Amino acid sequence: MLPRSRTFRIAALAALVLTLGAGVARAETELDLLPGSVSGQIVPYRVHRYDRLADIALRYRVNPVRVEYAGRLYWGKLVHVDSRAIVPTFPSSLSGIVLNLPEAEVYYVLHGHLIHRYPVAVAREDKPVPLGDTQVVSMDVNPTWVVPESIQAEMAKAGQHVITEIPPGPDDPLGPRFIGFWNGRFGFH
Repeated sequence: MLPRSRTFRIAALAALVLTLGAGVARAETELDLLPGSVSGQIVPYRVHRYDRLADIALRYRVNPVRVEYAGRLYWGKLVHVDSRAIVPTFPSSLSGIVLNLPEAEVYYVLHGHLIHRYPVAVAREDKPVPLGDTQVVSMDVNPTWVVPESIQAEMAKAGQHVITEIPPGPDDPLGPRFIGFWNGRFGFH
């Protein structure tokens, strides 16, 4: 489980670093990382009945973009899950959370040791995560996704039925947890 600190900074490369010291969080924007190591592998997977892309990604603890398939998913289809990543070696002085924006992963680091990695969704390419000082503004369990007006406009433009919110459940893109920061429209999920 990630620490419950509320203040952190988002920077460009070591995208988010939250360090914990003496019970108080302090933000860092520069992080001297040592050479990393490759972990993970490419694994073939046969789709089970009712599998969704998110289900497969969750099973292997990867971001859904790491599941390679062509066309649509159907029972018995062979897909490939790529869990490979270059995990940095952290300085022993680092304890906290590091968000790797390019890989869409959060690392929980304690005294320089990687304790756990979590795949997260962080932003769309056309709406990047704002950089700078911020804080956690919400920690929600089974959140309802309120569809942003910009996405509603995209749905209308494409001639689709406009959805204003999606309740908790298997269709909710936020999943079972949401940690909101900035104005609550950005967050980990």
